Amino acid sequence: MNENTELESLDGLTSEVRDVRAALADLTAALDEVASWSKTLPDRWAGTEGSTAGLDTAVRAIAEAAANLKLPQAVIEQLAVLEQEANRARVLGEAAADAGATGDFTGFAAEVSGDGAEADANHVQYGPAVELAVRQAYSALVHRAGKDGATPRWVSLAKLRGELEHAAVEAGRLPYSREAVDAALEELALQPGIHVQAEANQQALTDEDHAAAVRFGGSTRHLLMIESAERTTSARRAPRA
Repeated sequence: MNENTELESLDGLTSEVRDVRAALADLTAALDEVASWSKTLPDRWAGTEGSTAGLDTAVRAIAEAAANLKLPQAVIEQLAVLEQEANRARVLGEAAADAGATGDFTGFAAEVSGDGAEADANHVQYGPAVELAVRQAYSALVHRAGKDGATPRWVSLAKLRGELEHAAVEAGRLPYSREAVDAALEELALQPGIHVQAEANQQALTDEDHAAAVRFGGSTRHLLMIESAERTTSARRAPRA
């Protein structure tokens, strides 16, 4: 990102938006780490041999404050709107050029790479917002299951989709579409420490599990696990939430 350089095309704008999306994904992971750490801090500190009232109060205050760390949903959603409008503008620009309209539409045209392929268009409407919602729904399910949030835990996609719908109702908005959630899961699966996998014991799958499954990469997947940052090099199978 270079805020001091003038933007001359939609490709430049799109590139910077993608950089911001990546930065927000890193920030989301970091906030999850802080929340997990703070949740166990009071119990861990209680085991010390000596303390003061001030220290005890400060430890509890950190845990309470960090538990509420969240990215502003409005920022994520407005980034998604910006990407959508950039795509619309690109389509309009290309249509105007094809129609022979007068004016300079080069800024609206996709840049061509060395092999002649056009730059990729953004693939999902509201993609960043959906990815964040999936992360938040996963965290809510793990914490509700009574885990400390530090141990990787598998969550069924059936429960994940239910949590996403519940969160939408609580926020007073329509749930994200099935297509948007599926695309977000496929995108997240490409990121380190995030696993979307098939249930090894197919006989354990319910009708809800089959209905909620997502398919990409040639396989049908039923489970999601998001590891903490320090565990991204080794995935471990754990009970489902």
